[in-house]
Amino acid sequence: MENLIHADIFFFIASIAVVLITAGLLVVIVYVTIFIRNLTRISNSVKKGTDEIVGGAKTIREVMERVAFEFASYISHWFGSRKRRK
Repeated sequence: MENLIHADIFFFIASIAVVLITAGLLVVIVYVTIFIRNLTRISNSVKKGTDEIVGGAKTIREVMERVAFEFASYISHWFGSRKRRK
């Protein structure tokens, strides 16, 4: 009879342990899911910002090329197109 009481106590304690471990794992899974969602949002924000920076750099490069070409045309107009008289 005493063995039956020990078995009942063991199964009661084991059941409580399983319930507590399962609840703990569920909490961990919820926090990991929230962390992954936040990480995805941050990654998307960084990607968006990087795309904007690349677009801005491309625009700056185009403007600089245009200004350099206009400056070179201006310089060549004043110094390169003079005809020498003999």
